[in-house]
Amino acid sequence: PGAVYQETYNIETVRSILRTDRVYKMLYKGTPHILHLEFQTRLETGMATRLLEYHAYFCHKYALPVISIIVYPFKTTMVTTPFEEISNGEIILSFSFRNFPLWLLSAKQYMDDHVLAMYVLLPAMEGANARLLDQAIEEMVKYYRNDEIRLARDLRWMGIILRRTDRVTEEDKRMIQERLSMYDDL
Repeated sequence: PGAVYQETYNIETVRSILRTDRVYKMLYKGTPHILHLEFQTRLETGMATRLLEYHAYFCHKYALPVISIIVYPFKTTMVTTPFEEISNGEIILSFSFRNFPLWLLSAKQYMDDHVLAMYVLLPAMEGANARLLDQAIEEMVKYYRNDEIRLARDLRWMGIILRRTDRVTEEDKRMIQERLSMYDDL
């Protein structure tokens, strides 16, 4: 009741290539999951539905629960979660994802906890400064001493985040950029 035919769509669909930022298999609270990370620097129209498309694809492909997270390195308007598809006041789909605003996180806390995987993102966090970033670089160099490719990649990403952030003073940026340039030959 209430439905009126309008047109028929082609039932054969060619899926476009999905390009995601990062996808990992992980254990979450002891259970296998897929972790999907998308990095966003600004509000993007359609972001929630694009994330839903990725989410459905990974859930279907791997038959595992998917945790979808949008990582925001810099202050911006974030997409509202959950995304809800509504038909005449009825929710027919609700998709929850997580927003991870780096600019609200404490760089010192990640250093104190030695969360090395987050060190490349430290320049975007509250409290990032030359001393803290220099210490992070030292720890990365020690940790990756047998993996120069990984070290080079991570230092390059740290430099990119550093250039774009407003959390670090220009003087501190200059000092850390000089330090990072010592590893340009990697």
